[in-house]
This record gives sequence, C-alpha cells and structure tokens, in this order.
Amino acid sequence: MSMRRYRCVMLTIGLLLFGWGAKVKASPVDSLRSFAEVLEKHAAALDEQFTIPCTPALIKELKKTSQYDKDSIILSELQSQVGMTGFCKITWYDDKVEIKENAYYAGWRILCMYKNKQTSQLSSREQQTLKSALEIVAKASGSDLEKERYIYDALCQRITYVTDDKTGRGDKDCAIGALLNSKADCDGYADAMVLCCGLAGVQCRYMQGESLKPSADGSKDSSHMWNLVNINGRWLMTDVTWGDQKSGITYLYFNLGKNDTKNLYIWESFCVFTNIADEADFSRSRMPDQRPVTIRNMGDVYKTAREAVGSGKKRLILYCPDKLLWEHNHDTFASMLHSGAITSYTYSNEGRFCELTNIVTPQYYSFCDTEKDIISAIQKYAENKISSFSLYLNPSIAPELFANQHAKLQKVLSQSCLQDGYQYSYGENTGALDFSNVSFADQLPYCSSEKEVISMIRKSIVNQPSKISMLLDDKLSAEKIIDKVADTIYACGVQSMSYSISGNRLSLTIKSYYDSYCLAETEADVLSYLRTAKGQGTTEARVYCTKALYTSLMKNNAEGFFALLKQAGYTDNSISYNDSYGLIIVKR
Repeated sequence: MSMRRYRCVMLTIGLLLFGWGAKVKASPVDSLRSFAEVLEKHAAALDEQFTIPCTPALIKELKKTSQYDKDSIILSELQSQVGMTGFCKITWYDDKVEIKENAYYAGWRILCMYKNKQTSQLSSREQQTLKSALEIVAKASGSDLEKERYIYDALCQRITYVTDDKTGRGDKDCAIGALLNSKADCDGYADAMVLCCGLAGVQCRYMQGESLKPSADGSKDSSHMWNLVNINGRWLMTDVTWGDQKSGITYLYFNLGKNDTKNLYIWESFCVFTNIADEADFSRSRMPDQRPVTIRNMGDVYKTAREAVGSGKKRLILYCPDKLLWEHNHDTFASMLHSGAITSYTYSNEGRFCELTNIVTPQYYSFCDTEKDIISAIQKYAENKISSFSLYLNPSIAPELFANQHAKLQKVLSQSCLQDGYQYSYGENTGALDFSNVSFADQLPYCSSEKEVISMIRKSIVNQPSKISMLLDDKLSAEKIIDKVADTIYACGVQSMSYSISGNRLSLTIKSYYDSYCLAETEADVLSYLRTAKGQGTTEARVYCTKALYTSLMKNNAEGFFALLKQAGYTDNSISYNDSYGLIIVKR
C-alpha cells in the first residue's frame, strides 16, 4: 500500500472514530438524583477514580455547603449514601467533577467484593469480617422484615458503643471494628448493618445527618449515621446505634418514616435520592411484638395498658401521631397506666414514641367496669381463699363510687361476701382498690321485709352465733328497723350486743348470752327447759316465748305458766316478766 493510500485509510478511520466518539460521549448530568445514580454505579464497582460530566448549574449545586454540617458539601452527602467515606481528591471543572483516590466503607467494600466473587482480593481482616457477617446472616431467615429484625438484634447484642473516631478511618468507623472488635461508633453500626443486610438479600443504604438528641458519650458532636432499609417496597429508617441501649434492645428507632423522626434527626432532604416513606405502616414494617399502639387520648392509654396486661406483655410501645400525651400531661398519663394494672415500668420516649419495658403487675387483680364486676371479682377470690388482691376500677365508674365518703362503694361492698371488719385503700393516682388480710363470709341472707329480718334472727340465734349479718332490700332502712331488731335480739337470750350498718349490710355482733335460757314456741318446750334447769340447780331460769305462747301462759295471772312450774317440781320460787321481750324469769 502506498504511503498516500495508507494516510487516506488512517484519516478515514480517524474520522469514523471521531464521529463515533462524538455520538457516545456521555451527556452531562443535570440533577442531584441523576448524579447520585451514576455515583452509585461507580460505588457498586468500587471505582477509585472516575469522572462525571455535569452541567454548570449542577457543579454549583454540588459545591454548596451542607445546611446542617458547615464542614461538608453536598457532594459529600451524596457520597456517604452509597458507601463512600468522603476521603478522596476532588477536582472541579466547569463541566465535570473528577474523583480520585476514592475510599469506601469496609462493609460496603466487602459486600461488593463478595457479590463480584472477588473475595480473594480482601485483606485478612476483611475476610474475617466477612466470615463473621455470614455467620450472623446464616441464622437470619424468613421475610426481609424477619431477616432485618434478626440482624438488628444480633448487632445490638454483639456491639458496644464507643466514642466517635474523628478521623473517620479507624476500625470503630466501619464493620471491621463492629464485627471483629465488637466496638463501634454510629458509622461502624451502620456499616455492619449494610454488610449483613446486603448478604441477606435485604436492600440497605447509609443515611448521614445530624442527631437532635444528646450523643451517647455526652459529646457536643451531633453528626450521626444510621440506615435506610427497604421493607415491603418502602424505604424506612432504622438506627441500630440507638437501638443498642444499656437496658437492652429498644425498637423506638426501628423502621420509621420521615414524619416519625422529626424530633430525632435532620438531614439534607433535597439530596437524598432514596424515596423515604412519610410514615411507617407498622402492621407491615414491624414484627408483632414491636408494633406500637396508636393512641390519641388518655382513654386510649388506659385501654391499651389494660389489654397489654391482660395478654401478659412485659413491653409496650405507644405511638402518638398528634399531641404527645406523655409530655403534655405526664401525671394523668401515668395515672392511666396505673389504672390499667401496670404498677411499675421502665419508661423512655423519643419523638412520637413511648416505650414501656419491665412492666410489673400485681399478683392478684381484676378489672371492674361495673358494680356487678366488683362483687363477682370478690366472689372469685373468696372461692380461691385469696386474702389480698386489687380491683382496678374503670375511670368512668370511680367518681360515683367514691362520692359522699364512698357511700356507693360501701353499698356495693356490703352486697359482697367480704367478712365484716375488712379494710381497703384506694389510690386516686393508681385507680386501684387494694384489699389485704380479708376474710370471707358465707352467702349472706337477703331480707326484703321486717318480718323476714325478725324470722331470720330467731332462726340464727338458736346456735348462739357471735355475729349475724344480712343484706337488706333497698326499700328497707336499717336505721329505722334497728330498734325492732334490738328487741328481737334481746328477746333471744342475748345479754349484750352491738351493730354496724355498711351500705345494705346490717351486722349484729353478740358480745354475751345469758347462762341459762330457752327459746320456747310450745308449752312442751317450756316444761322441758324448766325440768332441766331445776335438775341443774339453776337459780335464774329465763324463758323467751313467742308472742302467742306468752299470751297463753300469762292470761288469768299466769295460770298456765304456774301449772308448768308445778309439773317441773318448782315449789319455792318467784317470777318476773317483760311483755316487750315475751320473757318470763324464774328465780329460786
């Protein structure tokens, strides 16, 4: 080939190459989101040097200082989201940005090398870190949510928080320190989370920003790193660092939406290229035992506490989307918890969430929504011979029960099987009616008329009881019939007595009986008693007669009674009588 022809061919090839190059030349990136997508592709390839063509307007945007971190620029914020540490050399041009000597978080680097089947290029410590992460992931099974929960718990149990490494290049700032040394700062926790979730097939990214709560070590540095995790197609925020508490694992910071974290973090929202959910759907983004209960008023607090206690829960998370009840009125909030039978608990709250752990309840307790519930609960404890218990009254019925010096409550308790002499205490702040050292009575007789009261007393007194109790119908007034009751009791051989009235319960305490007496309904009863008394040498025999018998024996100057005395062998005696009690006294 001649030199001239060779030059023509080479010129043609050059023109063709020039034309092809012009066609494939990358278009300049014109938005932060598009820039982040290109950046993520370089991060996935672990590129240490690359150039991204940009529009002049985007170059200007990337150079802007972060709103929350004056030492950082927007480019750095984007880098941190895709596993780049931000330690690199950046050269700015009018139409592109060049990044050299780019460094990656260890967890991200290990994950990418594992996916690319290049683990042989990992250092010895990186390989050990990978092995440790794979051991955790091997036990993480089920759905993405179940895997994430397992990894979250495992990292919290494994890692101890240490002070942030200001250089950002130590073991504490990456998965190596977290998984090999079991010590890490927030960067290390987040990096370990990205590595383990990635190995488990769960999408997970880094999130950089500023904490609105004090640092764990008390320092003033508020910079913070946490994670974004894709659960059921929604990107949510999870903070393993804050989940690892000295008191145990907490889920206050597990799978939250943007609105759920307004009081926790701030970040450059306009340069976050991941579409974070506004609010979490807790039914889909959390395991059943860590789903919060939404509350909007104090009544919800009481109801939730009661349901939690009833199901035996020792941990309860509350979510308040509106006014934060625990902050605005904590005394009432605590009172509602106590009314739900939660006697003690460990309390912590962040933003819209409040978590109760170590929940303690009384050994024996019942919830009472009505007056009948109170009586039924007491009967239950009587049947099981439980002498100390607590009744948690529904806040809606408590005011009426305790009005007028507990008048309504006394009436209700008087209808129960509590033995007289019981004591109780009521805590207005706890809503609990506490009983201790109580005893129980048998089923109390019910009397609807004065006649039934008198009949019941005469039947009961035969066995010389020390106490007689009865329930009176609402239409009966104990105060109005007590005189007739006293006449009856004293007409039955009682020497001394006292009484008490509690609600509908009338209780008679018999202090002493006469030594010798009888309750007679017939002449045969009288004759039998008189013979026995004479045989025993009784000096004072007391005969209590029914009204009909007394009238019969005492007519014609007690002719009938003297006849009985003669039959019984009495010859030297005197008698006295009391018409009110139907009493005839024989003295020898």
